[in-house]
Amino acid sequence: MADREMDFRKRQKESAERTEKAEKEQRLTAQRQEDCDAARRSLQAMESGERVAMRDARGERYFLDDSQRQQETARIRQTVQSNCK
Repeated sequence: MADREMDFRKRQKESAERTEKAEKEQRLTAQRQEDCDAARRSLQAMESGERVAMRDARGERYFLDDSQRQQETARIRQTVQSNCK
């Protein structure tokens, strides 16, 4: 009888672990999709040709020059490639 109860508890624990793992994977997938969508929106904004404003460490707003814009666009493209698979 004790063996059956131990087996039951073992199966119950394994089932809970599988459920937890599946939920974690689902959360990671959702987070990756959100990151992908945000990166695509940022890339679209960079490629739109409009002036792009950023904030510095002090919170002050500044506009990107052409060189900064190219660097930021390259960085965002890299993010899209790694997050949007």
